[in-house]
Amino acid sequence: MRSRHARGRGGVIGMAVLVGLIGLPGWIGVGSAQVTRGVMELPDIAPGSVPIAGQYWALIIGIDKYEHAPKLETAVNDARGVSNVLQERYGFRPDHITELFDEQATRNNIETALYTLAHNVGKDDSLFIYYAGHGQYDEEEQLGWWVPVEAQPTAPGMFITNASIRDYINSMKARHVYLVADSCFSGTLFGGTRSLLPPLNDQFFNRLYTHPSRWGLTSGGKEPVADQGKNGHSFFAYLLLNLLKENTNPYLVPSHIFDQLAPLLANNSSQTPRSEPLKGTGDEGGQFVFQLVQPVAPSFIKEQDRHKKESDIAKTSGTMVHLERPSSDSSVVGPLLLSWTTEELAQDNLLFEVSLTEENKPARHQVTARNSIVPQGIKGKVQWKVRPIWQIAGQPEKYGEWTPEQSFTYYHSRLDRIIDTKTIHVGIAEPDDFFVKQEGGELSGYEIELLRELITKILIAKGITTKPIITYTRRIWGEEFFQLLERNGDVDLLASGISITPDREKAYGFLFTNPTLVFPQALITKPEDKAFSNGALALSRVGVVEKTTNEDLARKLVAASSKSVVVPYKGSGAYDRILADLVTEKIDGALIDKPYALKKVAVLKRENGQDLTLTDITAKIVPGIQLEKMGFAVRKSDRAFLQELNLQLTGPDIPGDGVLSKLIPGWSQ
Repeated sequence: MRSRHARGRGGVIGMAVLVGLIGLPGWIGVGSAQVTRGVMELPDIAPGSVPIAGQYWALIIGIDKYEHAPKLETAVNDARGVSNVLQERYGFRPDHITELFDEQATRNNIETALYTLAHNVGKDDSLFIYYAGHGQYDEEEQLGWWVPVEAQPTAPGMFITNASIRDYINSMKARHVYLVADSCFSGTLFGGTRSLLPPLNDQFFNRLYTHPSRWGLTSGGKEPVADQGKNGHSFFAYLLLNLLKENTNPYLVPSHIFDQLAPLLANNSSQTPRSEPLKGTGDEGGQFVFQLVQPVAPSFIKEQDRHKKESDIAKTSGTMVHLERPSSDSSVVGPLLLSWTTEELAQDNLLFEVSLTEENKPARHQVTARNSIVPQGIKGKVQWKVRPIWQIAGQPEKYGEWTPEQSFTYYHSRLDRIIDTKTIHVGIAEPDDFFVKQEGGELSGYEIELLRELITKILIAKGITTKPIITYTRRIWGEEFFQLLERNGDVDLLASGISITPDREKAYGFLFTNPTLVFPQALITKPEDKAFSNGALALSRVGVVEKTTNEDLARKLVAASSKSVVVPYKGSGAYDRILADLVTEKIDGALIDKPYALKKVAVLKRENGQDLTLTDITAKIVPGIQLEKMGFAVRKSDRAFLQELNLQLTGPDIPGDGVLSKLIPGWSQ
């Protein structure tokens, strides 16, 4: 701390040790530009020489008035200063900036904003995140947190973990994400450093802009960071704001910001900042590129222009705001950012008033400079509308017309919606006659019946005896199916006999439940054909369904055999076509999950009298092989729903694998 009176942004509870955002001693300089009185000397680069595509977005968080943790003094002022300079000098649009200050910065609202940005920010866009507030770290458990405004000091579960922040950033489609945090925090967010060549020409910035990036800048290392500093800001924020305000170069990147800021901060405080790529978030070697816009400051607007703008505002009439999200009469599961578009509105001194009315309750009103987060506590059917407000110094506020009112039904979580509607909407691949069956408009099958049982138990635990309804959205197995959770907010869960793999969780941004079924994969052959010989595959042509774990395993087995090849099948009825080709000897083996294999072999025996042999692929045959584990897939944001499903899956009366003995002959063999 700078003095015994300075208020820090360190931990708020007595855990093992307080640390900064980094968690490693010393600061690491990146780049080699000369620093003179805090201003970097760069070669002349022509404005516009870097073809910036996409738009700039920002999430700005500042918390002083903690409800239970020690209060801070400068965090909100720091955050407002950063928001202002982004708009005034770097072209950030007000409607693309989400601000959460003090009582707005709840855990729900912060995670709502991160979730919404993950869905709204485009692949060519750039996102800047700024957090000023308390941070906490438990060295023993290697866990770090942001501390939202309502957090109880004795309840770390109310904090936002660094792992969650990293997950949100990893899910962003944006080309660049730049996180700046002025708090004590955990260094586990960061990956390895890398060196950069000095900026010689515009190609340097072009290269950094082209490649996606996920960078962070922190105000401290393993020490509390000071809340007070200079001119009403922390010293870190004071230096950062000065740098952004005084910069005259057309482009600025995180490594240059750090090169200028780190020596000054280290020379004037005990803080040890650090800046580098964020660990495990998809960084590909680029950097966030700030583009200097430098609009004319309001104080220099010509007097005749000022009168013209005031006249334009006075003449504004009619509905110039149009509600965008959520769509009318939709059912929405939080997080939710209310959004709207404007039409030819005078932007000077423009705010918006949002009215939200729950059934049988008085309306709530918010005034915001940009899109609005649904206030904490709202639930159920909500009527909402928006109108513009202009406030010119020395004049009364001017109000535009309200938009036509729309309604939506809002639930804090997916679990809340399922309980309230007694309905679960399932994403399925094509019916397979085992995990998912479709007979007319009805669904059945192993996973559907298990899911029906789980949801029934969840409802009973809430005192509801109504049987659940299962509705569905169907896609062909593959990318379309796995992307359902990301692209369709109506879908609650994916169920189609999905093998649990870390690669799928990472690629599609979801989480699996505990296993609903555990079994080996099986090779189906004719009785006279031997599947393995001396631990090696003895078959020449092995059929598999492509883009499955069956194909992955088959290719591993084939790689160890000199005479085997994989024959991939795709599309509807792939399993039936594989077995038909096995019977007609177009292939001599079929690698299939055991539940399907048992079912299909039993059907062929019953209908055609065809005898086939199953060989379970276990560690006895292929050392190190793992059993298949299947489960339901849910969104990472639906952790309450995931927890409830897992709770019911571990119940003593859930039969697990034993149910198969009732459905498929031979399972117990």
